[in-house]
Amino acid sequence: GGSALTAGEFFGVAIGGSGGGGGDAGPVTITNAGSIVAAGTSAKGIVASSIGGGGGDANAVTNVTYGLSLAWNVSLGGSGGMGGTGGTVSVTNQAGGSIVTGAPANDTPQDAGNSPIPGDHASGILAQSLGGGGGHGAQTISVAASGGVASLSLGVSLGGSGGSGGNGGMVSVTSDGSIVTHARLADGILAQSIGGGGGKGGSSVNVDASIGEYSGNLSVTLGGTGGSGGTGGSVSAELGGSIETFSSQSRGILAQSLGGGGGSGGNIIDVDAAVGRNAANIGVSVGGSGGSGQSGGPVSVTTGTGSTIATLGHLS
Repeated sequence: GGSALTAGEFFGVAIGGSGGGGGDAGPVTITNAGSIVAAGTSAKGIVASSIGGGGGDANAVTNVTYGLSLAWNVSLGGSGGMGGTGGTVSVTNQAGGSIVTGAPANDTPQDAGNSPIPGDHASGILAQSLGGGGGHGAQTISVAASGGVASLSLGVSLGGSGGSGGNGGMVSVTSDGSIVTHARLADGILAQSIGGGGGKGGSSVNVDASIGEYSGNLSVTLGGTGGSGGTGGSVSAELGGSIETFSSQSRGILAQSLGGGGGSGGNIIDVDAAVGRNAANIGVSVGGSGGSGQSGGPVSVTTGTGSTIATLGHLS
C-alpha cells in the first residue's frame, strides 16, 4: 500500500493505502512410473508444491500539523493484504516406480558426523501446500503542535491492521513403488499443509505539544491489530510399497497439517507536553491485539498389506 505524508496548518488528515492480496496457488499433480535417482545435497526425488502469494505490506503514514492556538490531526494506517491460499497437491509413485536419493558406497547406515553426505536434506517425496503470509499493517506517526495565549493540540493515531494468512490446501501422497534415501534429514515421504502466518499490526506514534498561558493536549493512540493465521488443510499418505532410510533423522513418513500463527499487535508511543501557567494533558493509549492462530486439518497415514518401512539411522 502507498505511504502518506502530510504537513500543514491547523488540521490534517493522512490515510495510508492498504496492501494488495496475494494470489491463490493452483493444483499440482505428479505421477511417477519410472526410475528417479538424485545424488546431490537437497536433491529430492519429487517436489510438488503449491504456494499462495504473500499479502502486500501497507507503508507508513506521517502527519505533521501546527497552528496558532489550535492544531488537530488524524492519522490512519492502511491494512496489510491477505495471503493467498495454497492449492491441492497430489503425488503418486506407481507400482514399479523407484525413487532413490543420495549416493552411498553401499546400502549400510550412513552418518559421517558433521561431514556432509551426498543426499543430505533430500527426501524421496516432498508434497506441500502452503498458504501465503499476511502483509504487515502500516505504522503511523502523528505530530500536532500549537501555541498562543490559549492553545490546544489534538492527535488521533491508529496503526494499520495486519492481513490474514492464507489457508493451506489438501495434500495426498500414494506410493506403491519403492523409495530409498541414504543421507541425513531425508524422509521417505514428507507431506504437509501449512496455513500462512498473520501479518503484524502497525505501530502508532503520537506526539502533541502546546504552549501558552492556557494550554492543553488531547491524544488517542491505538496500535494496529495483528492478522489471524490461515488453517492447515487435510493431509493423507498411503503406502503400498516400500520405504528405506539409511541415515539419521530420516523418517519413513512424516505427514502434518499446521495452522498459521497470528500476527503480533502494534506497539504504541504517546508523548504529550503542555507548557503554561494553566496546562493539562489527557491521553488514551491502547496497544494492538495479537491475531488468533488457526488449527491444522485432519491427517491420515495408511500402510497397506505387504508394505514395509525401514529406518536405520538414529532419531529416524
